[in-house]
Amino acid sequence: MAETTLGIEIHRDKLIAVMVLHRLRARELLLCEEIPFGDGGFSQALAELSSSLKERPDTVAVSVPPSDCSFRILSLPFKDKKALAKTLGFELEPLVPFSLEDKIYDFAYFPVEAGSQLLVSIIPKERLSFYIDTLKSHRLDPEIIDVNLVPLARFIKNRLSQDGPFGVLQISEGYVTILLMEGGGIGTIREINFGRKVKEDSGDRQIRELIKEIDLTLQSYRLSTSRPLELNRVFIVNNAPQDGLLTYTLEQQLGMPVEEYLWYKNMEFINPVGEQVRHYASALALALGEYHEGLGFNFRKDEFAKQRHFAPIIKNLKGTMFFVILLVLLLGVIQIMEIKALEEKKVLLERQIHSLYTQELKVQQKVKNPLAEAKKTLKELNATYKDLQANPLESKVMEVLTEIFKRVGADTRVELSRIVMDTEYIQLTGEADSFNSIDVMKSELQTVKIFKDVSIQSANVDKNTKIVKFEMKIKR
Repeated sequence: MAETTLGIEIHRDKLIAVMVLHRLRARELLLCEEIPFGDGGFSQALAELSSSLKERPDTVAVSVPPSDCSFRILSLPFKDKKALAKTLGFELEPLVPFSLEDKIYDFAYFPVEAGSQLLVSIIPKERLSFYIDTLKSHRLDPEIIDVNLVPLARFIKNRLSQDGPFGVLQISEGYVTILLMEGGGIGTIREINFGRKVKEDSGDRQIRELIKEIDLTLQSYRLSTSRPLELNRVFIVNNAPQDGLLTYTLEQQLGMPVEEYLWYKNMEFINPVGEQVRHYASALALALGEYHEGLGFNFRKDEFAKQRHFAPIIKNLKGTMFFVILLVLLLGVIQIMEIKALEEKKVLLERQIHSLYTQELKVQQKVKNPLAEAKKTLKELNATYKDLQANPLESKVMEVLTEIFKRVGADTRVELSRIVMDTEYIQLTGEADSFNSIDVMKSELQTVKIFKDVSIQSANVDKNTKIVKFEMKIKR
């Protein structure tokens, strides 16, 4: 079942949006937009984005700037997420210079030798409420609110199998975001302000400042964790126009492999994707929705948890209809099987009637419809012997035969070969496929009010044919 996901990456002065259609075995890139805030700010940019959507997305995922958040690194002696969540509030409070009552926090974690290392992200409730309310006003209520660059780092780790420590640089107009990955988890995030864009010239003051800030981030992280950390490589994501020498310059200065992460070269889409969308990588990671336990944040929790009403029912309606159709087909198959069983019983009953009709009434010629002929003959016999109605005892002969025929063959596999009646008893002789069929017939005959007693006189199995021959006596 195809679903659409809209990823919205919020920056200080713009938003970047990517919408992906997820099919069973393929993806289609529906939208890539970069919208400046302008005079109307965030709301105006969302209005422009909303008007460009040809269809409403099934899921909306959002990430906010690291500058909106505060981050703290903690180590706790637990590896279970529930235990970490219960303890976190007490451990976090003395580490921040503000009250947590008007804040929402979430954490990413990964296991270390002594338990788990956590990166806690804290955002003011007022700021989070502003984002959610504005998004809702444009019918873009998000399922997830993460932090910029985290979904991309998670995406790089999963797609490129980067198990060792690595860094991600997101270069935007006037600022750079640094994210460190260690031990398969998020180590730290830091946003660095620059007055103007970072250039490629290795002698430029800002390049030197960037190298210095990266070194300071690494040193600070090593001191916080008391562990040495050496990066295997650094990935660059450009959210601002850059010249081609920037990657080479950083590689020379840092002394480690540095490469621009060109996501469109590593993924397959139904529609062709060109180089003009190179700086949409982080928003794309949001739209792909590859979330894993402990590898990201989600501020939609506690009083900001998304209210779910009829949306999940509507979303799953197609799946429900599939199961309803499957159930109807199954019931149809059962009905067909029951009809077939009834047809087999009808054929067996017709054979028994034909046998009784030809043997008892001495009919030699073949009859096409023995049931109709038997009814016709019974009517003729009834008309011929109307004078028997004057005799109370003799007038019950037809009633006796009718009761016997009603109960022989309906739900049993019994064939009667002879019926002998006198004023007190009725003797039945015949064959059955099992003793159980004889017992069923006996039980059926015992329900007839005009019969006082029904007993089985004999029942023997033929060794060759396995058919049970029996005699039954009915007291009138």
